[in-house]
Amino acid sequence: DLNGYPAVIRSYMRGFQSQIYFLKTHIIRSNRSARWLLQYGAGAGYYLNYTKYVFDLDMVPLLERNNLGLFDQRSGGYSTIQKAQLSYLDNNSVSLYIGMEVFQGYGQSLRPYTMGIGSNQGIKTDGSFGLFGGIIIPINVSKQRVETTDYFVD
Repeated sequence: DLNGYPAVIRSYMRGFQSQIYFLKTHIIRSNRSARWLLQYGAGAGYYLNYTKYVFDLDMVPLLERNNLGLFDQRSGGYSTIQKAQLSYLDNNSVSLYIGMEVFQGYGQSLRPYTMGIGSNQGIKTDGSFGLFGGIIIPINVSKQRVETTDYFVD
């Protein structure tokens, strides 16, 4: 920056992805009220990723006015994903699941020029690895049956 210190750079990421999964389910263990499942598979879809870099304004002379737009990255395209999940499903109480997924995106940059990369031509590869988990709380919405039958006799 102007004072001789390293510039502070913050990055903000946002985007979306839309996927279709095909999963294979194996029952590991099962009884009347609960079961353990192993699910794995793959999918494909579309993604859009936007990374914006924010600098301390008025401290870095290069990053003023028209140059601010050159320091972000936007890409989108087709993607593939692999997923594995272990689930404990219980019919009477709380169920749990944990898993992992690996994402690969094969797209192109949606900006014609980026300061860090230069000219954005060709295929851009994005990737991520994630762990996930969750709790499933059962809600029984069953109507109690009335065992008495009403008859109308005239």
